[in-house]
Amino acid sequence: MNTGIACDPSCIEVFGKMKMDKSLSFIIFKIDDTAEHIVVEKTGEKGESYEAFCGSFPEKGARYGVFDYHMTNGDGRQINKIVFVAWCSAGTKMQDKFKYASSMGEIKSKLQGVSLSYEARVLSDIDAKEVVEKDLAKF
Repeated sequence: MNTGIACDPSCIEVFGKMKMDKSLSFIIFKIDDTAEHIVVEKTGEKGESYEAFCGSFPEKGARYGVFDYHMTNGDGRQINKIVFVAWCSAGTKMQDKFKYASSMGEIKSKLQGVSLSYEARVLSDIDAKEVVEKDLAKF
């Protein structure tokens, strides 16, 4: 279902900066107050941690985020992948849950190069060691 909430062109520009220039570690996106556009809410400078990324999601609310994840797997290979998170905490208003769920396809279609996607309600859903790194090790 399309809600008519469009991805603002600045989202694609900032994502390109993260992906190509490697100058950002993460981006947090939100639906603006008019519920007409998905916009960049926050960026994390190069070197900011995955924990800082996870800490950027609201305790009550919904957001989208991407993180440029780097790790070394068990055989010593470097793995660099972009991880997408659709965050919707338990305390999110029903109307916001609907808006974010129905607009997720819009933003994901604009962010070319995402390797892993998660839908999270609590931080343990996107835990670095228990979830993300286990999935990245499959690459």
